[in-house]
Amino acid sequence: MGGAGGGRDWQGAEKWCRCTVRRAHVTSAPIIRVTPNQAKLAAIAVDLNVRLRSADMPCGMQERAFRCTRAVLDANLEKKPNPTHIAMYLKKEFDTVYGPAWHCVVGQSFGSFVTHSSGGFVYFSVDKLSFFSSRRRSDQSGGKLMTGADPSSLVIVAIANSFALSSAVYIAANISGGHVNPAVTFSLAVGGHISVPTALFYWISQMLASVMACLLLRVVIVGQSLPTYTIAEEMTGFGASVIEVC
Repeated sequence: MGGAGGGRDWQGAEKWCRCTVRRAHVTSAPIIRVTPNQAKLAAIAVDLNVRLRSADMPCGMQERAFRCTRAVLDANLEKKPNPTHIAMYLKKEFDTVYGPAWHCVVGQSFGSFVTHSSGGFVYFSVDKLSFFSSRRRSDQSGGKLMTGADPSSLVIVAIANSFALSSAVYIAANISGGHVNPAVTFSLAVGGHISVPTALFYWISQMLASVMACLLLRVVIVGQSLPTYTIAEEMTGFGASVIEVC
């Protein structure tokens, strides 16, 4: 009886060890978590018949690259794709939207060895063509601050904004106290210089005025390409709002 019981104990221990080994093997494997943006990008790639080879680029920029490539290929279905023209189109698109300076290589067979900026590299294939796009490291800092213009023009924009703000404050000082910015209104409301209802009225007026200014600008430029300035890709909208208020 003792021998039989010992045999059963040994068999139970063996099963436990095997189970423990399997659990250890499973838990030691890296867990890959897919974000909603990555899942969305994967679905878009499948829908557009895009095969992603390698990337160091935000999902939104990859999606634009996929859609632009698919669009230019579909627009020339009756003709043989011209890799040079496609590369020129993609480079111009990324230079306009994300700022200079992007490099694009398109073809069926090519080799490359480049140094790219962080978040500025993608390599994928569509149908029988392969696409390689990267941004130069020297242009990384300028691309974070702005889109579609030379970094040196930031000085001109800063000077123009300072003159415009000074003029607006000078004109509105005797009327509203110079509330040309929601951050100024917020600061005065927190300091008790104006009431909360007055601050809300000023905020609504400021937002309506900004919308009207955007509509006026849209009418004036008549569809022309206009350089835009954005926050850094690594910064969230909340962080930019905190910096603006401070």
